[in-house]
Amino acid sequence: MSEPVWKKIREAAPLNAEGLLAGLDLDQSFPVDVEAVAQGMGIGIERTADDEDGCLVIEDGKATIKISERVAPVRQRFTIAHELGHLALGHEFERTIHRDVSPQRPWKVEREANAWAAQFLMPEDRVRVVAKALSSLEEMASYFNVSTDAMIYRLKDLGIID
Repeated sequence: MSEPVWKKIREAAPLNAEGLLAGLDLDQSFPVDVEAVAQGMGIGIERTADDEDGCLVIEDGKATIKISERVAPVRQRFTIAHELGHLALGHEFERTIHRDVSPQRPWKVEREANAWAAQFLMPEDRVRVVAKALSSLEEMASYFNVSTDAMIYRLKDLGIID
């Protein structure tokens, strides 16, 4: 049995989000189909009724991202990208289950995974083009299928807005 794609990506760390997008040879359409990317990497997606946004479970070498059905679809997308970020960045987990709310997890690691997710869902070059072409924050967020909060953070991070 061959090694899962996610393990190969993890071994190639550090891998930035935009590098992963380019390496996947997607059709460059937006929003990024984050679930198809995860599944193409051999990572399962499972919807749950949990209150927690999501978590990454690794059992017997198989990775599964569990996502709460209770959160908005844009949040589900960001959470999937966040968990992909942990894998791509080579973050080590204390157990086979990674939960963002764990008090043992350093905030630095969570911020890195959030930044990776933002870069993956909203690549800089595309954000700069869209920011010039679209007139409202809501239109930009809709284009990338992210929350307006995520869009604001990304625009600030890129210095497009204050």
